[in-house]
Amino acid sequence: MLKRLLVPVLTAALLPVGTARAVEPGPVAAQAFYLAVLTGACALFVAGDRTGQGDEGFGRRGFYGTALGTYAAPGSSGGVGFKAGYRCHPNFAQEFEGQWLNSVQGSEPSRKANNYMKLTANTKAYLSRSQLQPFLLVGFGVVYAKRDASDEENVDHAVQIGTGFDYWFNEDVAITLDAKFTIPTGSAGNLWNVTSGAGVQYRF
Repeated sequence: MLKRLLVPVLTAALLPVGTARAVEPGPVAAQAFYLAVLTGACALFVAGDRTGQGDEGFGRRGFYGTALGTYAAPGSSGGVGFKAGYRCHPNFAQEFEGQWLNSVQGSEPSRKANNYMKLTANTKAYLSRSQLQPFLLVGFGVVYAKRDASDEENVDHAVQIGTGFDYWFNEDVAITLDAKFTIPTGSAGNLWNVTSGAGVQYRF
């Protein structure tokens, strides 16, 4: 039980602390608070769960890694991504996600970025434990963007929401498809984007 609780509890404890130091009160801080609440809810589900490990099937707990190819709009750019996470409950997971895109156009084409990176902490809620598992996702993190025309560099917070599904060939290997809407803040606020990704996931 301690192992099952450790990851979500630590995440729930650390996220509000880091957010309070990094941003002033406002919409971004509120989004971070909501993410922390979801993370805490994950811990409560784990604490109250009585499902045997052998009954979890395709929703079994465990660490996992994912490699993805991504496509972003507006601007029609490509990139790569990775995820490293822990399935803390048959219906919930915590993960860190990194993504690189070769360009992001956003709402101002004249100020597009030719180098864009994102790192977020995500909470995923799975709607099924079957072989095909749709999920919802919410995340909070940071983005780095280098402007094409001026060589200006921006580092700002970002919030993302998304959906997708995993299809499991067995209890260890799956293909995953997702679509996410990312909303940066501050000086990178115009670089909102919608990405779609496809990749392979392995659960240890």
